[in-house]
Amino acid sequence: LTMDLRFRNVNAAACRMLGYSRDELLLLSLHDIDPDYSHESMQSDLELLKRAGTLSLRGSHTARDGRIIPVEITPSYLIYSDVEYICCIVRDITECVKTEEAVRMSQFIIDKASFGIIRGQADAKILYANEYAARMLGYTQDELCSMTFFDIDPSLTRAFWQEHRKKVTATGSNTFESEHRRKDGTTYPVEVIVNYQKFQGQEFSCSFFRDITERKRAEVALRKAYDELESLVRERTGQLTSLTAELSLAEERERRRIATE
Repeated sequence: LTMDLRFRNVNAAACRMLGYSRDELLLLSLHDIDPDYSHESMQSDLELLKRAGTLSLRGSHTARDGRIIPVEITPSYLIYSDVEYICCIVRDITECVKTEEAVRMSQFIIDKASFGIIRGQADAKILYANEYAARMLGYTQDELCSMTFFDIDPSLTRAFWQEHRKKVTATGSNTFESEHRRKDGTTYPVEVIVNYQKFQGQEFSCSFFRDITERKRAEVALRKAYDELESLVRERTGQLTSLTAELSLAEERERRRIATE
């Protein structure tokens, strides 16, 4: 590019990417393929480029057929035969952008999940907590990332942690019930499912948990109803046994009466 941002030279790859011939591109300027690049941004980037010599930018170019191509641009400032030029290396990053979008979507889903997700290390340090986990525990996500599992689980002991680590490392997962302690000191029962993972040589565990307060209440109510039913059955059984005994006694007396007559 010349300093007025017109094309001075282009290679074959640029022609293929944009769908123009070389002669056609040499009649155009940067604004023709990047109409959203404002004059103010151009001037600001030019000033930075002159000072630094090179930059790393992201933008989008419009091909001849109207396709929008996300690009990574590495411009360099140079002077040749006393003339200033900008030499840009431009790379199509369509697939990279798709991957980044997929990663952002996955992260969004994890953050907005309706159950707690906490990622931790072998030493029990918390590395990440989603929004649900932070909300349930009463901490911010940043606060949780400065804590350990022992800080949020008052029933967790070092001995249990060691056994848990052995099991989850050997089998890949572990499921158990425990309790979590909120920032205000209150506790609530949870069911925890832990998955053991390795990523790029790093070991970590991903814990999924949910509040089972209602389930525990239902279990207590069910146990109470079962106990009441058992008590009622025992009472009725006792009454039936007593009634049966009285009936047998009455039948025996009746037999004796008939025999004496």
